[in-house]
Amino acid sequence: MRIIFLLLLFSGVVVRANNVQISNVSVANNLANTGKIIQFDLSWENGWRTTSTGNLDGVWVFFKFKDSDGTWRHLNFTGTNITMPSGAGFDMGNNTGITGVGMFVYRSQNGFGNTVFNGIRAGIQSYPGTFDVRGFAIEMVYIPQGSFYLGDGNTSANYFSDSTAGTPYQVTGLGSTIQIGTATGSLYDGQLQSPFSGNLSNFPTGYEAFWIMKYEVSQGAYRDFLNTLTKQQQESRFHVDINSAANSPIMSFNQTLHDNYLVVDTAAGTMKPAVVRCGNNDTASYEWKPALILSWPDVAAYLDWSGLRPFTELEYEKACRGPLSPQLGEYAWGNNTLNTWAIPNSNGTGTVIALQMADRGEINERATNVSAAVGNGTYGSAPYTGGFTPGYINLIRGGGFATAFSTRTSSGASYYGVMELSGNAEEPVITTRNAAGRSFTGRHGDGILTIQGNANENNWPGVNGNTGRDNPPGLYNSGSGVTSDGGITVRGGSHLGGTVQMRASYRDNYSGAGTATAAYRYELGIRGVRNVN
Repeated sequence: MRIIFLLLLFSGVVVRANNVQISNVSVANNLANTGKIIQFDLSWENGWRTTSTGNLDGVWVFFKFKDSDGTWRHLNFTGTNITMPSGAGFDMGNNTGITGVGMFVYRSQNGFGNTVFNGIRAGIQSYPGTFDVRGFAIEMVYIPQGSFYLGDGNTSANYFSDSTAGTPYQVTGLGSTIQIGTATGSLYDGQLQSPFSGNLSNFPTGYEAFWIMKYEVSQGAYRDFLNTLTKQQQESRFHVDINSAANSPIMSFNQTLHDNYLVVDTAAGTMKPAVVRCGNNDTASYEWKPALILSWPDVAAYLDWSGLRPFTELEYEKACRGPLSPQLGEYAWGNNTLNTWAIPNSNGTGTVIALQMADRGEINERATNVSAAVGNGTYGSAPYTGGFTPGYINLIRGGGFATAFSTRTSSGASYYGVMELSGNAEEPVITTRNAAGRSFTGRHGDGILTIQGNANENNWPGVNGNTGRDNPPGLYNSGSGVTSDGGITVRGGSHLGGTVQMRASYRDNYSGAGTATAAYRYELGIRGVRNVN
């Protein structure tokens, strides 16, 4: 049967802080008439490649197609018939034995500014039938291979250190070279939940190169994810009854307090899934705000669906500080300065230095009272102007502190240019403090979820409902997938209102967000990574 691919309006799964766009998508026979190729244009703003930090940004591109039964399925690349425009490089990445879940596209030469690559062509799987195709693009940052430090010199058990001396520990190789213990030259983990003195063999340490999301996943991106799921899969991801009426919020927490506006646009039918949109009753869409109030199973499902993976505590610190020596109490922007937004007194008196935003909920949402001298970030007790209630997290759009004249400090950027690693949402990461975390091997998602809408990857924390901290989650064997969170902790933020949790080396005493039920959904956001080799 002749294959026809119909172009659907491309609602890319992207964080649009830099306006990444896929356009002009078409599918045709290859020159040898032996298979199919997909062609598309790709562009994003504020791209870069530089030798000063040895890194670059790029875009992770993947496609879904709508099968004849109405189900959206992953469309894999074949790794053949690839043609790139001048100045563009690509990498299919390590697919863990699965061909072409997606591809990275990036600058092949040093440069800065708007990036436009037209006429990208790549071979794709051929399926009989007539299909709609939907493209997704996620901005990523390349973190090069190399040594880095864990801990910043704080002697608390909530910080990694070299032995029990409290000095920073330098990672110089793979996990097999990292011995956990108390002796000099060992990585001291003061949060171990049971005795352990082995190495971190097969555990992603951050020494090897990897790609990481430039921003936390936006509400618009999470909406696009939900809109490719079946009704049964949506049921696991909704916080409310899947049959809720149009305009019902799908999140279980107060929308206004959390600026979280994912709502039902079209109610689900007997067999049909609901259609989700972003936006409340005003004109703002809120789709560029980070997705929030998620459980670890929610996060894992998104990462598996997009072909990415969760990242580890060690990779988090590498992404923050790069190869630089640590500073005591530093945040992701490389120093210990922080613009502290004051909380008003209970009687409403006193000086209030509230974070002021313009164009709230829009693509150009930004802070208008950014400090040029100290680091800027949001945290749980930061009040905003415009009717927000102090004491709750109110997030800012990815890159909302950056301006044309920003420094690393004032924009809140990490050493490599990753945004909001300190502040905004809490980011779930895989911990070393228990067997459930240490058994993670870095396996990527394959773009496919269980029929219940859960991630189904081997050795991912919480797979097969594993909640035991001392129990490796093991292999997925046609079970329910990732439905719990053994092995997860959080970094970079706090829903409790403090600022210490924003520090690059602070390890939160996270007890777990439990299962995917509404009662266990916290202020978790989403950020994922992908290996290079």
